[in-house]
Amino acid sequence: MKKHVFSLLIAAFVALSTSVGYAFTWKWVYSDEHEGLFFDIDKIRFELDYSDQNTPPKIDPYRITVWEKTVVTQAGANRLSELTKDNRLSKLDHILSLETFSVSNRTITIHTRDYYDRDGNFIRSSDQGQTYKIDYGTWTSKLLTDILEYTITHRDELIRNAYEN
Repeated sequence: MKKHVFSLLIAAFVALSTSVGYAFTWKWVYSDEHEGLFFDIDKIRFELDYSDQNTPPKIDPYRITVWEKTVVTQAGANRLSELTKDNRLSKLDHILSLETFSVSNRTITIHTRDYYDRDGNFIRSSDQGQTYKIDYGTWTSKLLTDILEYTITHRDELIRNAYEN
């Protein structure tokens, strides 16, 4: 019962949050007592392959770019503030990240990761341009699995988004 209430609470946070969060297109991936993880199904896209200069770019179905949103509870904000020794994060509400997943390399590249407080004010950025290996059993692995499942049934949308963005 607590998990259902917590999930509803997280969904309410997502609907009320700012920035990219105004869209009602966030797909739930995971939540616990510290955070809820979502990705934006309106902006998800395959990357384009420009390797052949003599032909138009082609879809690269092994590289997927997506906006990720992490909604943070007060317990999660306090924990992150303590871990990073950054007191500003004690007022953290959500984190928005633009990320590219490489399926073949099992990596995630963070293009931008921005932290916002409960009033929608920017707190800080981190991890720009960093690429990380995705370990099995982590929340990033769960996110990649959910994204891949989504691409199976929404392939045409990801292709269209690739050419529109």
